Amino acid sequence: SIDLLFHRSSRLNSAAIEHFVRELCQVSKEELEPELEPRVFSLSRLLDVADTNMDRVRLVWSKIWRVLSEHFTMAAMHPNTGVS
Repeated sequence: SIDLLFHRSSRLNSAAIEHFVRELCQVSKEELEPELEPRVFSLSRLLDVADTNMDRVRLVWSKIWRVLSEHFTMAAMHPNTGVS
C-alpha cells in the first residue's frame, strides 16, 4: 500500500531522506493552496515521515527538521482552520 512508502522512509540514506522530505513538503504546499478546499494528505504523511525518522543521527534529523518545521509553520498559519 501507499502507506508503506512513508513508513519505510527510514530505510532511505541521509541524502535521499532529505530530498524525499523536501519534495513531499512541496507537494503538500501545492495541496494546501486552495483556501476553501485544501487537501491534507501529504501534510499527514509528513507527520508519519517525521515520526518514523526521529531516530536518525542528530545531524540528519536536524536537516530534516529544518525543512519540516518551516512547512509546519506555514501550514499552521493557513487561513482554513481545518488545516491550521
